[in-house]
Amino acid sequence: MKEQHDNELDKLFAEKLGNFKAEPPDKVWRTVAAGVITGAASTAVWSTVAKPIIWSLSLVTMVFVVTTSNNEPREKLFTDQNTITREHIAHLPALSTEELDMDNQYEKLTPIHTDYNFDIIIPEPSDPAEPLLATAIDDQPDDNNTINTNVLISSNTHVQEDVPSLLRTINTTYIPFSPEKFTPALIESEFELSQPGDYVRTPWLYLSYNMGPDAFAFSQNGIDFNSWGTNYGLGVSMHMSEFYFRTGLNFLNITQKNSYQYSQNEYLQVGEHTVVDSISFELIGYDSLNNPIWEPEYYTSSQPQYDSVPVNYNTHSLDKYRFFEIPMMIGIQKDIKRFTLYAQTGFTYTFSLNSSELSRNHFEETSGIQTQEWTPLSEQHLDNFWSFSLAMGAYYNTNRNLAFGIEPTYRYYIDPFFSGPGIDQHTPVSYGFRFRLLYKL
Repeated sequence: MKEQHDNELDKLFAEKLGNFKAEPPDKVWRTVAAGVITGAASTAVWSTVAKPIIWSLSLVTMVFVVTTSNNEPREKLFTDQNTITREHIAHLPALSTEELDMDNQYEKLTPIHTDYNFDIIIPEPSDPAEPLLATAIDDQPDDNNTINTNVLISSNTHVQEDVPSLLRTINTTYIPFSPEKFTPALIESEFELSQPGDYVRTPWLYLSYNMGPDAFAFSQNGIDFNSWGTNYGLGVSMHMSEFYFRTGLNFLNITQKNSYQYSQNEYLQVGEHTVVDSISFELIGYDSLNNPIWEPEYYTSSQPQYDSVPVNYNTHSLDKYRFFEIPMMIGIQKDIKRFTLYAQTGFTYTFSLNSSELSRNHFEETSGIQTQEWTPLSEQHLDNFWSFSLAMGAYYNTNRNLAFGIEPTYRYYIDPFFSGPGIDQHTPVSYGFRFRLLYKL
């Protein structure tokens, strides 16, 4: 740069000195001074502004070029440094063409020349996630006549076309691996309880089996009494997010203590009658003809009178009633890890299936009593009725498909439980408890 500046000054002086003869000296030197000042100013601007800009652009260009050139995959860079060339393969001895038993992965190849020791190794990659291909070492004693040849093989597939045949030969030999680096693949279909989020699976369809007791509070003829029942059945629920609709078919068995009145003939005392035990005569006077007048005296006693009369008795029996129920419920549920809480409400339609009550013939056969009359004191049940139900429960999810839980229930019967005129139309209620087994489809 300095030489260029000097050349420009010399050229300027040479041009201007030729004008001394044509121009006055004052004007010529004024021109020379202006050229010197302009050249000095240009040099200062070049050093202060242009040089830093050029250096900065050069540095940015260099960094960009280096970054772009190193932006290749690490496997490709590693391969370029460790490519097996034809010269390496030419120095390798010919391997035996003897057929290998592919079932025996521990069989080794027998080289023709035994004065070579081949170590096929791969440098340990810096990334622990990159798999190491193999390290196969021939167990030959190390002596002075042994030539050690190290061949580097990359774990990627960017190798020359003449190398795959060698790699296929090497893969038939025993390839040791480190058990510490072996990690079995996770089976995604396996239900892992340790994985959060896998505790609960909410499909759109549930099948359930329900069973449990029911306690009924009745009122009949102004007298309150309780009955017990068992309820079991199958249910199906369709889920839409946290809401669901549940229905099914339940069997309700009620055991109720009923009363019956019957009458039978018995030989009982129905009254008393008088019996003349003896008679005597007493003289009380004479008549006009002077005849005596005798008055009889009777000595009597009372005797009980018996007769066959009907007698009324009462008896009790545990009668059974069987009903079909069709529940129609809507509910909401919330999943908390392995547990699911839910609440539901709705209506249940119940209709009679059959009943088992104490009959007159059965009573006479079992007791041996001949009854004159038979009157049930308990009123008859309705054949069908509606009830309103409330229930809350929880179940435990054992795995992705199976769960079990409990469900307390409360039912209010809209219709009276008994039929017939002249009875107390008190609406019964029931309290139940259900054990549930659920299967998720």
